[in-house]
Amino acid sequence: LHGQKPKEALPPEQRSLQQLLRAEAIFREIQIARGDSQGGGQQQQEQDMADMFELQLDKMKNQYETVQRQQQQQQNEQQDEIARRLAELAKRQQQQLEQRMRQQQQGGGGGGSQRQQQEMIDEAQKLARELERLSRDRRDPKLEEAARQLQQSADEMRRSQAASSQASSQQGGSQQQQMEAQAQAMRALERMEQAKRMLQSSQSAGGQRSLQQLRQQAEEALRKQDEIARNVDEMARDGQGAASEQKKAQVSESKQALAEKMTGLERDLDQAARNLGQDKQQASDKLREAANGIRNNRIPDRIRASRQLIDSGFMDQARD
Repeated sequence: LHGQKPKEALPPEQRSLQQLLRAEAIFREIQIARGDSQGGGQQQQEQDMADMFELQLDKMKNQYETVQRQQQQQQNEQQDEIARRLAELAKRQQQQLEQRMRQQQQGGGGGGSQRQQQEMIDEAQKLARELERLSRDRRDPKLEEAARQLQQSADEMRRSQAASSQASSQQGGSQQQQMEAQAQAMRALERMEQAKRMLQSSQSAGGQRSLQQLRQQAEEALRKQDEIARNVDEMARDGQGAASEQKKAQVSESKQALAEKMTGLERDLDQAARNLGQDKQQASDKLREAANGIRNNRIPDRIRASRQLIDSGFMDQARD
């Protein structure tokens, strides 16, 4: 994590979180099994242990979400860059195809230099490889299909290049070969357009998943805030004895974890708004409005300030 390598850090973070979740489930099963036979003091002790375990789990979740957020941002940027380059490649192929058609109508051949055609073939193959890697990282069949379409487009471009070169080498050129080269160039463009549609579909589906994740994050943050509020009320009623020091520390740490979660939620809202872009302007504006609400109201800072009040013993003010 300190080395800023989220892709390498994410798998061990995932395994660590899974082990913690299993441990939490086992711990709660033990609590339920032994709950009826235990005295109140021991029950309270185990409840405190459960609260501490949940707090550590929250910290691990925040760390995992940070790594995941960094990786998703890198992948989103990579996908956006691939989409931009693919759109440019399709535009070049369209222009070359139009040039070929004009030259054939005028009785000539060609359709772009061999060097330009080879550059486009190389770019299509490079994009196909990048999409293939990204599809594995994201386990996205739409990206895999886009990569397949791009590879087929590169194959069609190569066949078109060969047919065009053979026609040009003959006296006056073969009309049939020129027509075949044009048809193959047309099929290459169609494959590119199909790859673009699959890429756009993947981006749209990713946006929907992001919105669902944001909703879950917001609901979890609200649940945590309600839980903290109940604990603060309980401490305010019980007074400031030595027995409450552990509870104060737990609530203070919970406040810190919640502040970090809200900071992450703010960043995720901003990122999701950028990813939606102009196509879904209304939804994008709503996300920016939510992010600005967190930012303008300084919610993470206020949560941290209330944590300091708890540490100082001002329970009534900490409720707010």
